[in-house]
Amino acid sequence: MFLRGRPVPMMIPDELAPTYSLDTRSELPSCRLKLEWVYGYRGRDCRANLYLLPTGEIVYFVASVAVLYSVEEQRQRHYLGHNDDIKCLAIHPDMVTIATGQVAGTTKEGKPLPPHVRIWDSVSLSTLHVLGL
Repeated sequence: MFLRGRPVPMMIPDELAPTYSLDTRSELPSCRLKLEWVYGYRGRDCRANLYLLPTGEIVYFVASVAVLYSVEEQRQRHYLGHNDDIKCLAIHPDMVTIATGQVAGTTKEGKPLPPHVRIWDSVSLSTLHVLGL
């Protein structure tokens, strides 16, 4: 298994070791995971990354997820367009359009990926533009 292009060693339980084969392929599950809640806040190494939108939502980021948190409804919405850590966030004067920038990363093969900025709509959570790719 690889995480951000780096191998992650995983141990197999002793009782499964005699029958386990790397060549065996299992079917993918029919269900998909759905993100419900994000815990945390990236405040240690980033600044000016928490904004209040006119909708009453607070927008901030954690890892590769931009979170729009409604204090009144105790509900989160998530922008999931990034594939690596977000390091900056800016709000357009229209208070609807948001820009988030992510760090440079690596593929599973170890090839470098450039940093880029995603401009997206805070109402529909759709990507409007991608700069730097």
